[in-house]
Amino acid sequence: PIDDTVAFKKTLYNDYQIEMPVMRHIEHTAFRISIQGYNTQADIDHLINALEELI
Repeated sequence: PIDDTVAFKKTLYNDYQIEMPVMRHIEHTAFRISIQGYNTQADIDHLINALEELI
């Protein structure tokens, strides 16, 4: 789990320009990922790469 979800969310936004809800419940961390019609494959790859680097 990610201990500081607020800092994690700020890092996602500041370093990767990704806005995504990050929540913690007991010992689990949850992300709310919403893919829309205007998102490109490059956007999705960017999200995956950012998450791989951070977690």
